[in-house]
Amino acid sequence: MTAAIDNPGSELHGRGKIDEALETLQQALDRARAGQAGPVLTADIASELAVVLKNLDRPDEAEPLYREALAIRERTFGDHRRRRRANNLGVFLNGQGRVDEAIG
Repeated sequence: MTAAIDNPGSELHGRGKIDEALETLQQALDRARAGQAGPVLTADIASELAVVLKNLDRPDEAEPLYREALAIRERTFGDHRRRRRANNLGVFLNGQGRVDEAIG
């Protein structure tokens, strides 16, 4: 699997085709989880899908995906700056008013 699988979902999301983006990203994540992508792409897909769900006001579905993406990045990069910069979970938690969790 290549980054091309992620791009259609991200592009659809950017163009406001939310239902199509949701379906495309979920399919891409299913394939990535099945081993058809490396960890970085899997984390990126999970994070993009989480953003779509958050924007649809579905935070209970978005949060586990943000957590999954962060866990993948931590396993891949450890305590590395790249992993910290990619932490959308903190931004999400802060937006949910869960500042203490976002900081920790």
